[in-house]
Amino acid sequence: MFIHSIFGEGHSCNSFLLVDKKTSKAIIIDPGLNGQKILSFLEENQIEVENILLTHGHFDHIEEVPLILEQFPQAKVYLHELEKEFLLDSKLNCSAFVHFSHKVEINIDPVLISKGEKIKFGQHIIKIKHTPFHTRGSVSYYIEDINALFGGDTLFKGAIGRSDLPTGDPFLVYKSLSKIRALPPETVIYPGHGPLTTIEDEAKNNVFLLSKVGI
Repeated sequence: MFIHSIFGEGHSCNSFLLVDKKTSKAIIIDPGLNGQKILSFLEENQIEVENILLTHGHFDHIEEVPLILEQFPQAKVYLHELEKEFLLDSKLNCSAFVHFSHKVEINIDPVLISKGEKIKFGQHIIKIKHTPFHTRGSVSYYIEDINALFGGDTLFKGAIGRSDLPTGDPFLVYKSLSKIRALPPETVIYPGHGPLTTIEDEAKNNVFLLSKVGI
């Protein structure tokens, strides 16, 4: 398996494609506003989408899910059970505060997940870690055998996600970050925004990973 990264611009998040070279199938993590770039990559490499995994329900992570599903209607969309309302509620997904003339409302039937579940992809197991504080249903996807964590807006290089948006909770910051801090230091963090980093680097340089209280 290899990971293809598409780094977001403007309001868009980073998107990541996990590609199984043996089957030419892919998982997309957080399509965001990168739909056209994703589709171009898939077409150029003749890759089919198996699943779409969402770290949380903010518009900048979900907006172009329908565009992907138009081309790959068989793909399943995974979302934490506490985030389902975000798909149709523009205030929860925050598009109401940014797109004054365009509110994101996505009418799909996702596969609802909770903490502790696992998703199989090729020879790999994707573990689901519930890491709320940015939103109540934020999750991180961990693939142990390749030392990779896709954390959405939980942990960035030198920073963390906001906890003051709808359903955010600053008192859950330490509890969620401690789950990430416990991973092997060589684990690569594929964040929702900004450059890649590692647990080792953040443990040394990110004050939020050292704090024992919320913010």
